[in-house]
Amino acid sequence: MAQGWLILGFVAGVLVTSVWHRCRSSPKRSDPAPRFFHDLLDQAPIGYIQVDEENRLIYCNPCSVELLGVQVPDFIGKRKEPLLKWVRSYELDQLIGQVRGGSAPVVKDWVWQVVLPDPDNPAPQPSRALRGYGLHLSQGQVGIFLLDRQEVVQLQQQGDLWTADIAHELKTPLTAMRLVTETLQNKADGQLRPWLDRLLGEVLRLSELVQDLLELSQTYHGHKPSLRLEEIRLLEVVHGAWQILEPLAQKRQVRLECEIGPDCILRGDRDRLVRLFLNLLDNSIKHSPALQQILVTASLGDDRVVVDVIDCGQGFPPECVGRVFERFYRGAPSPCRFTSEQGGSGLGLAIAQQIVELHHGQIQAMNNQDTGGAQVRVILPLSPPNVKNAVVP
Repeated sequence: MAQGWLILGFVAGVLVTSVWHRCRSSPKRSDPAPRFFHDLLDQAPIGYIQVDEENRLIYCNPCSVELLGVQVPDFIGKRKEPLLKWVRSYELDQLIGQVRGGSAPVVKDWVWQVVLPDPDNPAPQPSRALRGYGLHLSQGQVGIFLLDRQEVVQLQQQGDLWTADIAHELKTPLTAMRLVTETLQNKADGQLRPWLDRLLGEVLRLSELVQDLLELSQTYHGHKPSLRLEEIRLLEVVHGAWQILEPLAQKRQVRLECEIGPDCILRGDRDRLVRLFLNLLDNSIKHSPALQQILVTASLGDDRVVVDVIDCGQGFPPECVGRVFERFYRGAPSPCRFTSEQGGSGLGLAIAQQIVELHHGQIQAMNNQDTGGAQVRVILPLSPPNVKNAVVP
């Protein structure tokens, strides 16, 4: 990612500087694609495509031809043809439309699937993950830089597969360790009991981590878990999650303030929604100072409910807000945490995001202006549209 931005910045900088000097020396020249610009981009290690105000192809460099897996257009320099006639990519055309509809550059990721143009036997080719950077040019033109992300995607997929395999391998020995520890716990004397209690706690923590990894791997490998949809009162779900966490909340002297009406009802998977608020409230408790409250509010719309979980801690550091839903990501440890709690898995918010997306909802992280603490907003449809793998009791 950083390398791509560096290359893009270098090319853009050289382009702007060169065009500025060219315009100063030849102010009457109106060539939209000067020769020196083409010479530079012909050697660039990233793809580049340029279209006019009517989305007709003006220029493409060799790298873009290679990335898209299409033939070199033979009409460049002779006549202008629509971009879609050369490369039939809805995502690329949509990116250009988004650039025209705004004033800032647009970034878009997609998977490009090349199909050889044989009407009788179309032969699909291996797909390739691309990232496009679209920017405004003069005279209504649009330039698109193309980066190849296939290697990055493959590395991510290999990492997900490795994580899932390790989790499966750890599940059996951890279960055996738990059984042995519980057996010894019942037979130990007073001096050994605290050590066995601590050992059992660590085994349970590792078991929960393994289960979290297994749940996440299902979605990342395209196997979405089934949902058992039923009518649910949101207030009951939040109170159910809080009851599980109440011992931890009492230890921290943190209380719950819930502003959810009894008429707030939606269709969803009860167990997964309890897990959603269990993770959100657990995160809030661990980062809340003593004698403070955690506020949960809900507002109903025509077809959705917006739920906010707000604490009174130090909030998300600015550099962490965009990454809190990444797996294993943990920002700077909060001074409000107990020492034994500083080793969180970094999976709680990632699982929360997965549950929300399974319900066709959205989740956002921010800092609350009133309390200064962290605020997580969950937007859920009252009835998830077209939920696949749904089981209705």
